[in-house]
Amino acid sequence: METPGSDLAVAGLRDLAAGRASPEAPLVSAGAAGLRAVGVAVPDPPPVPELRLDEPLAEEDPDAAHPRSHGLVRRLVGVERASECECAS
Repeated sequence: METPGSDLAVAGLRDLAAGRASPEAPLVSAGAAGLRAVGVAVPDPPPVPELRLDEPLAEEDPDAAHPRSHGLVRRLVGVERASECECAS
């Protein structure tokens, strides 16, 4: 997976598999269906991963957690879309 933002997916997959709490792990969990649709093996997500995304970000900067989580989601969607294009070619 070599697309802009793929670093988030790779880190999230690694952290999710290891059971580590990170901003990337719940991000990948939230995007699991889209990632699986383009052939990425994603471990089963925990319940409501979208809600867990803000938690590690809030530890760093409570006021910026929600906007940062939206930015991360946009980057992951970009990875999914780029991967869809690669699969179609």
